[in-house]
This record gives sequence, C-alpha cells and structure tokens, in this order.
Amino acid sequence: MADAQYRNTVLTAFQNVADALKALQLDAATLKAQQRAVRAAADTFELTSAQYRLGAVTYLILLNAQRSYQQALLALVQAQAARYADTAALFQSLGGGWWNRVDVLPDPFSPEPQIVQAASDTPPPVKTEPDK
Repeated sequence: MADAQYRNTVLTAFQNVADALKALQLDAATLKAQQRAVRAAADTFELTSAQYRLGAVTYLILLNAQRSYQQALLALVQAQAARYADTAALFQSLGGGWWNRVDVLPDPFSPEPQIVQAASDTPPPVKTEPDK
C-alpha cells in the first residue's frame, strides 16, 4: 500500500513539473506573439498619427489606433504576468524552498571554502569539530 502511494506521489510530482514546463513553453510563444502585436499596433498608431496631422484621417480613427495600441500593451503585461505565475508554479512543483538551503561555495581568492546562507529563518550550521 505504501509503495503504491509513493509511486503515485512521485508520478504526480513528475506530472506537475511537466505541466509547468509545458505552460512556460506556451507562455514564451504567447509572449513573443504579444511583443509582435505591440510593435504592429505601435506602427499603426504612429502612421495614423502622421495621417491625422496631415488631415487624412479623423480624430476618431486616431483614438481607435491609440486604443488598439493600449490594448496590445495590456495584453503584453498580462502575458508577462502569466509567465511569472507559471515560473512560480514550476518552482513550487520542484519542491520549493531549495533556494533557502546553506551551500558551501568556494571563494576563488581563498584556500578555505566559505559558508554562504541565503535569506531564511534557519541559522547556519554550528561547527562541532575543532579545527585541525
């Protein structure tokens, strides 16, 4: 029974990671598309502004071009927010908290390794053996 539960937990964890990675892949494609849409809307707004200054289009057409540009910017921000949320979901599916552990990182200018602690509530480990 415990063996089956463990397997199910591991499979669920792998599925969560796979889902998060797929969501990030889709987010990247969406973000690129939204960036292209913003560039196109900006170009349209710029051309419409020039046409308005020359008297070729009405103020209503200029406002519609500006509205389209602002909507494209809003959609870009929403796509970025979705990517950030899916990145957080990936961190969570990987177990979360791994960035709070204490690591021993070598200092290239020192023969002794230094203990570096990320911001967390746990204190650094206490050395119990005397130096030799």
